[in-house]
Amino acid sequence: MVILFLSIPCLAAQSLFQVSELKVEYIAEPLGIDVETPRFSWQMISDIPGSSQKAYQLIVTDEHHTEVWNTGRVKSDISLNIEYDGQALKPRTRYQWTVHVWNQKNKLVSARSWFETGLMCAGQKYSNAWNDAQWIGGSADKQVLYAHYFSVFKINYKVQLDSLTQPYRVGFIYGANDQRLMDANMNLHGVVNLRDSSYVKIELDASSLPARLNIYRLGYTKEDKPIAIVSEEIPLSVINEKNRFKKHRFYLHSNNGITDVFINKEDHSNRIVSTLLNPYGWGGDFFSYPVLADLGIQKPLLSRASISDVEIRHFREPSNLILKIDSLHADASEKTALIDHLEIRCRCCGQTSKVNQKRFKKPDYMSLHEVFMIFTSMESVSIMIISIQD
Repeated sequence: MVILFLSIPCLAAQSLFQVSELKVEYIAEPLGIDVETPRFSWQMISDIPGSSQKAYQLIVTDEHHTEVWNTGRVKSDISLNIEYDGQALKPRTRYQWTVHVWNQKNKLVSARSWFETGLMCAGQKYSNAWNDAQWIGGSADKQVLYAHYFSVFKINYKVQLDSLTQPYRVGFIYGANDQRLMDANMNLHGVVNLRDSSYVKIELDASSLPARLNIYRLGYTKEDKPIAIVSEEIPLSVINEKNRFKKHRFYLHSNNGITDVFINKEDHSNRIVSTLLNPYGWGGDFFSYPVLADLGIQKPLLSRASISDVEIRHFREPSNLILKIDSLHADASEKTALIDHLEIRCRCCGQTSKVNQKRFKKPDYMSLHEVFMIFTSMESVSIMIISIQD
């Protein structure tokens, strides 16, 4: 009998060593990225205790298999946000990239992935990527304004008091004749206002120094009264005896009722008021007050105080100009609104028109919505501006 012994070697289990989670700009296989220097990341996986990356190499090729970046072997354990430093990436191009990783025993493992660039139009270098396409909508010179639906905006205007007539005060009116406040079924407070009886007023009162900035809100709730709901002292560094009767630029920021008022400069030191004028509270998701609505001026009897150079701008940067009004003033002796060759730039049709000089026996508001509608079909028009006499 012959007995044969077969020797079978013991096969040791192979250890795990691989690279996964390949990402560009934190995304696996991203499509349409516009970053000129994208960042690469990966993870090394191993079941051997103490394993670590000791070196890596990144290679990027274009659609023609041409190498556009090769880091060579880099001694580093970093595998997160390796920034691209090769040839300029082209728009609308798919790139393949390979990562080689060496561990502490100098063993090599590799993996591949891809990313695709978008139009790369963030800078001017590839500005023709859109083939001269234009944004849908109006340009900066053709802004559209619906004043009675406009609750996020910026207004700035110049105020000049009359040194010959006391008291020394004048008020800028906006948010007037909100249609929701003229119908009890259109507001939660059940208010019903007649025309010209609901508005917000920003008043400069320099009858004594320090001057004060007063804010009034009328007709928005049943509890609103003709007394200032906000009254803040204006620092003498802003308005004082020397400049009391000079022109001062007011800046009004309104974001769904969150209101900031600055004088002469839009910075922290010149912010006089920061308050909430929305009677429904913070946030404008469903009840947004006040809207821009109708504008006006309020001043004492016989006073020649004026508001001029009114600019209405978008709230968000770059705060493009929507509408400019040369002046809001009234003939004090006749107690009527007087418009003297008022120029308005109509942003919806790109034309500049002059408003005819005319006196009105009954003061009224200027409705910005109506002005825009009229300017689309006429070259010039007479409009009304409210002048409320104290």
